[in-house]
Amino acid sequence: NQKNEYYYRIIILGDSFTAGSGLLDYNNNYQYVLAKSLNTKNNDKEFEILTFAMGGLNTYQEKILLENIVHIYNPNMTILQYCNNDIEQIRSPIKGVNDQYINSHTKYLIIDERIVPEFSIFSEKINRFLLSKSSFLRFISYKINIIKQNQGNDKELSFNSIKEMKKINEQINSSFQIIYFPLSLKDYNFCNDTLSNELIKLTSNLNITYNSMCNHTNINEIKSVLEGDNENGHYNKKGHLIAAKILKDEIINQIKYN
Repeated sequence: NQKNEYYYRIIILGDSFTAGSGLLDYNNNYQYVLAKSLNTKNNDKEFEILTFAMGGLNTYQEKILLENIVHIYNPNMTILQYCNNDIEQIRSPIKGVNDQYINSHTKYLIIDERIVPEFSIFSEKINRFLLSKSSFLRFISYKINIIKQNQGNDKELSFNSIKEMKKINEQINSSFQIIYFPLSLKDYNFCNDTLSNELIKLTSNLNITYNSMCNHTNINEIKSVLEGDNENGHYNKKGHLIAAKILKDEIINQIKYN
């Protein structure tokens, strides 16, 4: 689709936070609230927000998604919802397989709306044919690529994926920004740990717009933002409202001054 001055498409990439974990009503998810707040009589544009999210995705997988969808949807803006566990190796999505990971450097394809690791012995063309024809082969492809123990994190790959995502957006004249959702605001140290500080430095050096939930909540209101006593630290309705407001203000500001 060609861009025009009256229409504005936004792609949001994320993990379980963006997928709605922690919400009783999915309509309270921040991207739905954001779309509703943007599409008012006060704005002279029509905003469309497309969300691509699944629990456990890391930055490398999100970069793969962007590579596959960006030229289809031709967004005006891409928003990456970043979490501090995005530096982890890719977790196996196979039911019943716990604590097993797939090497983050494994090659992946988008097959039947799934991110599937390739069989390294075959070409991409053969991989696409085999993996699109059989769910059993998709299962086997995961099993072959599973590493039997957690190999730790891969911050370098995560940060390099962010750099690649910026380049992808530049190629289609799309703006790119990041919003940081700490894994658990219960531990407020996540807002001032090494990773968050390095992420701030990276986005500053790359001139990427960066926002953080940490800057819009304080230690006294943390409990009211979280989903009850859930140890995963996902946000409730109030947390998503805060995220929607952060993004709305940033989007309107970018449109106004660009």
